[in-house]
Amino acid sequence: LSAYYIDSRLDGEGFLEYVRLSPSLSGFISRRWFARGAYVYSERRIDDRQLRNADTHTGEMDMYYFHRGLRSYLNFGYRYRSEDSVAPELSFDAHSLKLRYIRRLNVAQQRMKAELALRYEVRDYWSAEPTIGVPRNDDRLRVKADLEWLLTPRVTWQLYYSYGDYESNLPRADFTQTIIGTRLQYAW
Repeated sequence: LSAYYIDSRLDGEGFLEYVRLSPSLSGFISRRWFARGAYVYSERRIDDRQLRNADTHTGEMDMYYFHRGLRSYLNFGYRYRSEDSVAPELSFDAHSLKLRYIRRLNVAQQRMKAELALRYEVRDYWSAEPTIGVPRNDDRLRVKADLEWLLTPRVTWQLYYSYGDYESNLPRADFTQTIIGTRLQYAW
């Protein structure tokens, strides 16, 4: 069971209050297969934007196949999410599929981790969006690739790439996005 309470403030004033409760059950179903199921309930309250306040119910299931233990494994999952916002045009149901492959390797005596991920989500909104006069529909495809080098026991260097294709019948939500970056992390 995990629980979060977040009270986010901007310049000392209230901004966002978020509550999340999630019971889950997980375990190995065979030597190489691991399963995880969870239910997530969340409440989002935004000061000065009450129409965006929402309660969300989510069910999710993940399967992991450990090809070579933690050195090489595959993760695939499904998530159903129902978000009920104060503004009816912001309420939706969503179905999401994900596929991830993680591989740890040694290259020139350096420890590295590579990850490839794919996520596809379909959102169907419940009520008509005022600017287009019909309910909004979104299809979201995201692809991600990360490469991480462990430079020292405390320093990690990461290169990452992500591409998102967000199709929507709401013009301002219909776009593509490409991100390429690098990150240097120090852990103490």
